[in-house]
Formats: sequence, C-alpha cells, structure tokens
Amino acid sequence: MTSVDDARAGPIKAGLMMMLSSLCFIINDTGMKLLSQTMPTGSLISLRNGIASLLLLAYVLASGDGGKLSAIFGRWAVLRTLVDAALTVLFLVALAHLPIANLTTILQSLPIVVAAMAIFTLRETPGLSRLLTILAGFAGVLLIVQPGGDDFSIYSMLGVGVVFLAAARDIMTRHIGQHVPGSVIAFGNVIGVALVGLAISFFEGGLQWPTLGGWGLGVMSGVFVAAGLVALIKCLRMAPISVTAPFRYSVVLWSILSGYFVFEDVPNALAMGGIVLIIVSGIAAMRVRQ
Repeated sequence: MTSVDDARAGPIKAGLMMMLSSLCFIINDTGMKLLSQTMPTGSLISLRNGIASLLLLAYVLASGDGGKLSAIFGRWAVLRTLVDAALTVLFLVALAHLPIANLTTILQSLPIVVAAMAIFTLRETPGLSRLLTILAGFAGVLLIVQPGGDDFSIYSMLGVGVVFLAAARDIMTRHIGQHVPGSVIAFGNVIGVALVGLAISFFEGGLQWPTLGGWGLGVMSGVFVAAGLVALIKCLRMAPISVTAPFRYSVVLWSILSGYFVFEDVPNALAMGGIVLIIVSGIAAMRVRQ
C-alpha cells in the first residue's frame, strides 16, 4: 500500500472497529434486558461485571500493563467509577422497562449533553451553530421520551438521567492522566461497579444465582461488554474521535434490530423522528467548530 492508501485505510478500519464495538454493547444490553426479567439488579450487575472483570484483567496483564493497575485507586478514577456505578443501576432499571432502541438512542445524545455541560463546567462558550445542534439534540430526546404521552413513564426520565451522569463521567475522565491505559481504566470501572452490585444485592435479600440459561446470558453479556470496551479502546487509538464518532450511531441500527427480532418492539413515528433528529444533530455537532 502507498502512504495515501494507508491514510485512507486507517479511518476505515477505525470506523469498522467502532461499529463492532457498538454491536458488542448491544448484544450485552440484549442479554442484560433478558436477564432483568428473572434476576434483581444487584445480582445482575455482579454477574455481568464479575465476568467482564476477569476478562479485562487477563487483557491488561497480557498487554504488559499490570504494573499500572494501582492507577484505579486514584481520586478521579474512583469518583468516575462511583458515577458509572450509579448510571449503571439507572440504566438497567430503565432497560428492563423501556424498548431497547428508544433507550439506546436517548444515550446517543451524550456528545450533545457533554457539549452543553462543558459550557458550565469547563467555561466553554459555543457558537450559534453548536448551540443549535445542542437544542436539536434535546428536541430529539423529547420526541423519544414524549412527556405527557401515553408511553411516558418515570423510566424514560431515568434514561435522561443516565445521559447526564455519563456526561459527568466523561468530563471526569479528562482529569485522569494520559499515562493510564484505557484498558486499566475500563478494568477499574467494571470491578468497581461489580462491588457496588454486590452491595446492592444485600439490600435485595442476598446474591441470587442465575439458572443455567441465565448463566449463559450472563457469560455472553460479560464477554461482549469486555470485547466492546477493548474494541472501543483500539478504535480510539486508530483515528481521531471526530473521524470515528459518526460510526457510533450504528448502535441505533443494532438496537432497533435487537428490539424488533428479540423483543418485538417497534418505535412509534414520533420516536423514529427523534432517533433521526439525534443522529443528524450529533453528526452536525461533530462538524461545526464553534
């Protein structure tokens, strides 16, 4: 290949890796939604994250980054894990009661919410174009949540809460040193959330073990969430975020397919309009400079 071909192949490979990561996360979410019908939240989190922790620990050690594991006890890393634990609980509760496509697409407003929160936390002043994309993204969320509609519930608002917690988590990530590998941060995250899941299980009557089929779903979810995190890390190191971010919206397609074939969920017309609006505004937000 020539250098020009290499330059073109890099973003393509990174985009495909992002799509693979998104598919892995949706397979994980599908398994967790199915498990939520028979297992309480604490046991659910403990099972999935316990498996993912073992897999990510093996990946960190195989990568030669075992000596950097102490970084998971840093102040910002611990705070990030606690916030991620809170949003994980809210996400699983919402996932058990909402169509997977609707909830997943609400989460795609995350880049827009991060940009909005940066106005207040990082003193960033957006230009008119970026402000319009933020407002369009919020409008898309409202079309999916549909406050006042027949399908509106507290679980829709939990999805919105997840977005704001995820935005806070991402902003906290900027305070973690660049010398800490992403796989180490991911490992600290999943094992910390697993411990929180164990704590929650005590308030739910103790840890509940899954059935044989439940073990299969738990292992599947743990494998695919770990694989999704590794694929995401590789993707972000292949090309700039601005290049790979549009491919993140493939998760909406995967979630619609999962909702249709596994749960027989079909978004209504307003929700489909909100899905399109969030995707368009998100891509536009990545293209505008101010």
